[in-house]
Amino acid sequence: MSDVSPAYIGPANCNDIKELFTDSGLGNYWDAFKPLIEPGIFLTPVPIEEINIEIGKSKIGGSPDVPSSFSWPHWRDIPMSFLAQINLSELPMQSFNENYPREGVLYFFYVYNDEIWYEDPEFDFDQYKNGKVLYHPTTAQLQRVTAPNELSGVQIFGSCSISFNVELTIPDSDYLQDNKIILDNDALELYGSIFRPKFLDKHSLGIGYRFLGHIDTLQFGSYPLNETLLFQFDSNSDIGMEWDLSGLLYFFIEKED
Repeated sequence: MSDVSPAYIGPANCNDIKELFTDSGLGNYWDAFKPLIEPGIFLTPVPIEEINIEIGKSKIGGSPDVPSSFSWPHWRDIPMSFLAQINLSELPMQSFNENYPREGVLYFFYVYNDEIWYEDPEFDFDQYKNGKVLYHPTTAQLQRVTAPNELSGVQIFGSCSISFNVELTIPDSDYLQDNKIILDNDALELYGSIFRPKFLDKHSLGIGYRFLGHIDTLQFGSYPLNETLLFQFDSNSDIGMEWDLSGLLYFFIEKED
């Protein structure tokens, strides 16, 4: 996570965003922009011995707590690394969408092997299979399992408990342009150079781990309107995660799903 801006004053509400948006000269686009504001949860990992994390609790890294029916995910014959589990009962899911499940556990796995990333020509084209998201509807009768022996030490991440901060999030200007929300170049310039930086300074905890909401962007910030962020993983040397030179790893889900 990058350092929090010294101008940070806390999570924004809709009126805060509208005021910044209007003061940036974008008032004519407010009605089109307002529906794009999405709540998200900023996750702060806290390194801790895994024995001190209760079975079924949310965590990043370590070993997953899974039902007896669990089978460790593989891409081809390569076992994936366990990234995180999110216990939905710990989060205010009803405030995001009344149709979201309010209990159960989401598990995230991904192939963590830079030789494959850079050298296997099929890896990038197989993105629906080289990562895995699993859901189990209850936290009852879970057991902690260790990674397959084929995974080396660097492919098993340090265990962390998680603290949560709910905040409103906004999209990048690339998202607005590609989805034809704002096409005027001058307005996009105001959005990208004035409004969004001010919003991030005042109301964002920085780039880091995020569940739901809009992505943090490093180079390019667009994705289709029918998709939403499910989980964003940051690079973190304390945990052992490094996404292609301090990058970010995104899991998306179609909004209908």
